[in-house]
Amino acid sequence: MAVAFGVHLGNSSACLALFRDGKIDVIANDSGDRVTPAVVSFHENEKVVGLAAKAGLARNLASTVTHNKQLLNSSLSEEEYSNVVEKHLCKIIKDKDSLTKYEVKRGEKLCYFSPEEIAVCIYKKMYSIANSSARSESELRAVLCVPLYFNQTSRQTVMRSAEEAGFDVLQVVSEPSAAVLAYGIGLQDEEELFCLVYRLGEFRQKWKLDPQESRRSMAKLMAAAETCKHKMVSDLFPEATMFSSINPDEVIAVGAAKQASFLSCSFDPDCEHLSMELPAVSKPIFIKLSGQSELKYVIPELSPVPVKRIHTYPVDSGYSEITVELYEKERIDSDTSKLLGKATLTELNGATQISVEVNINNIGGLHMTLTEPKSQIKASLKLDAPRQLALMRSYSSRTRPSCSFSMRSHIIPTCWKVKSGFSFVPYEDAMLQLGGDPGESIGTSEDPES
Repeated sequence: MAVAFGVHLGNSSACLALFRDGKIDVIANDSGDRVTPAVVSFHENEKVVGLAAKAGLARNLASTVTHNKQLLNSSLSEEEYSNVVEKHLCKIIKDKDSLTKYEVKRGEKLCYFSPEEIAVCIYKKMYSIANSSARSESELRAVLCVPLYFNQTSRQTVMRSAEEAGFDVLQVVSEPSAAVLAYGIGLQDEEELFCLVYRLGEFRQKWKLDPQESRRSMAKLMAAAETCKHKMVSDLFPEATMFSSINPDEVIAVGAAKQASFLSCSFDPDCEHLSMELPAVSKPIFIKLSGQSELKYVIPELSPVPVKRIHTYPVDSGYSEITVELYEKERIDSDTSKLLGKATLTELNGATQISVEVNINNIGGLHMTLTEPKSQIKASLKLDAPRQLALMRSYSSRTRPSCSFSMRSHIIPTCWKVKSGFSFVPYEDAMLQLGGDPGESIGTSEDPES
């Protein structure tokens, strides 16, 4: 089976994860460490990347580049740019073309390197690690990760850097999406859920200390941090489940490797998925069984299509037939519902269970199938009219959350605004559900492409 990699280049470190034979492993570097310092040091006759560069930082400050990722962001404001320049140990200048360069002294000579060239150096280091772990592969296929706020230009810069280093880049995804993928959230869950990805990484930048240099300090810090995290989560989200079993320095690379395992070829080579349309369910779908008054929630609104949900329900021995009604609501919390249709299973014998499959295809057709597993008796309902189809159009933003639907479409858009010619989704509600800005209004139209 072909291998695939997930590569995460952070401000202070880089990590590489490998997907092979259905498993994902984090690959150690030549020093045996699973995380490689994102540090590049220049000397008169050589260039050093990784742990050795970090180890010589105190002796070679003016010729060592750290935190290069900050300058890969092409949308930095003047204030943000000034702060980055002020805090960097290596001198940063603008050349005659107003391009950002590091000024590095190599012996008696001054040399100049762009942030992209520094990124290439680090990716080459990661490529050598990847190559050592997959010697039989002619091409090293990889998914890269970038901050959510990176725009198309920044993502293209990161992709070019990795490709120049030797990687065959399959896709560039946002870091929060990779973190969610690492834990498998949303890949198999049938219920709608919300996931908060929160990352802390400012300790060293603020206090100019690296607690990782002392094992005792790290042990104390980790214990205190775990206590603090669980306390905060339990107070703010008493019913939430916290995922923290994967090393925070490795989780993004692991998620990227999982995304790479879904891709057979390069996807979105121009990093245009920040403005992509996806078909989705515009209204939530419910079912109701005979003898029950409660509607059961089966397909959430805004679910990308095609989508299929299968649920199993027990049936008492007093029923020789069972009817399942299919409903839609304007919103999940609406008091009123609309009956779309029904299907009835007959000739049931004694206590049993039934399987209810609800399937919406990619043009909005809806199909419900009822099955009694023992006898294989079936009944079905089919609605061909694309009444449930909505178009979800994305737009770029530095502050929007990311959503991941990798198993279905390998698309990880940043955010969406929603319109439909069949059944309109309240824009404010859709944006609030996705964490977006409801300030922009949209009109109605009978043409879903308008």
